[in-house]
Amino acid sequence: MHGQARAAGFVMLDLVDLASGARTSEKLRLEDQVEVADVEEKGMQVLYQDEAGVHVMDSSTYEQSVLSPDLFGEGRRWVASSPELEVEVAFFQGEPVAARVPHKLSVKVLDAPPAVVKADGSSARHVVVAGGVSVMAPAFVKTGDTIVVRTEDASYMAKAT
Repeated sequence: MHGQARAAGFVMLDLVDLASGARTSEKLRLEDQVEVADVEEKGMQVLYQDEAGVHVMDSSTYEQSVLSPDLFGEGRRWVASSPELEVEVAFFQGEPVAARVPHKLSVKVLDAPPAVVKADGSSARHVVVAGGVSVMAPAFVKTGDTIVVRTEDASYMAKAT
């Protein structure tokens, strides 16, 4: 019988060097040990965004930091969408290394073109919400409405009440 045996006893990990930001994939044996970074997470409020970066403030200490929009990854498009947005910022040795927006947000619809009913009976269309993000929404959503969106994929969840 020919072929390869399964790689039992191995784990594939995606590792990030917090000092340089370099990402690597490693194949480790079960007995190998990895040092876990001591990362402190803080809830912070977005104040504003300009050419210097995203200005955030720790609501409990009023300490302010300027973050690179790249720390938010794909979530950077939501930073300008909601006033006083609360985000989670991860710090390693006092330096911000990652940031994320909430999993769902309530945002205002800025532009909702008229819905066109398709042959299959569906009438969803793209609407533009605060921050300039395009979201696929049902026909009953109108300009000025507030909707709840899932930030990971910019999908419509519900109409806010």
